[in-house]
Amino acid sequence: MPSTILDFACGHCFVALVLTLGACSHSQSTAPQKKPEYQPSPPEFSITRIDGGQLTRYAPGVKGLTTPVAGTSLHRTFIILNDPASPIEIVSFGFHTSDELLSSRPCMPEKPESWSCAKLTYVLQWSLKARSAVTAWEVHNLVFDAMNRFLWDDKIVNNTRGDDASIEAGAEHKTDRVAWWNSSETGKLSEWVTSLLVVGAVRTKENIIWNCNRSGLQSQMKSLSLEIPPLLRSGPNAP
Repeated sequence: MPSTILDFACGHCFVALVLTLGACSHSQSTAPQKKPEYQPSPPEFSITRIDGGQLTRYAPGVKGLTTPVAGTSLHRTFIILNDPASPIEIVSFGFHTSDELLSSRPCMPEKPESWSCAKLTYVLQWSLKARSAVTAWEVHNLVFDAMNRFLWDDKIVNNTRGDDASIEAGAEHKTDRVAWWNSSETGKLSEWVTSLLVVGAVRTKENIIWNCNRSGLQSQMKSLSLEIPPLLRSGPNAP
């Protein structure tokens, strides 16, 4: 008889425990679930890669003033990023160095950055296609070294001129920019491994200002393992 009473008591405890756990489980399952906050995805940029040839360095006295960098198989890479929302898209990009445009005027030491002190000139070339009529645009050539560290930004701002100051929808605009380095800057050429070309801002014919999506551009640069330039880490728009 004592054994029967003990067994009954233990069984009663077990049933109570099961009921208690069931109540807890039921309470947890019926608790309201917090809905995740909606975060819109940044726009996907289209990516175009162009082989810019073997890495070169400044070589005074040589035709063209450049020679391949010895001991490396690195090639320059030109990357075009196009935002699908941009009123214009970049359709080509490249650059070349030249020894034909050097100034014959004497270099003035107090103005080392002037054209007369140029030792090596380079020409950036690209073409743009208008998705809608535009009157002005800003394009950035972001340059990186072999470790994908940011080096500099060549910002190019163009304004169309004339009676019909615009590029009409569907039209293609080819342009270039001549730049130069003095003797203290020519070493930059061998550091220049990757160029990223992206549209920063556009003014349409209707006088609407479009700015590149900053978060989307940062996301795309991270996917390419490129260092984010300081300019993109602050400010409402980018570049």
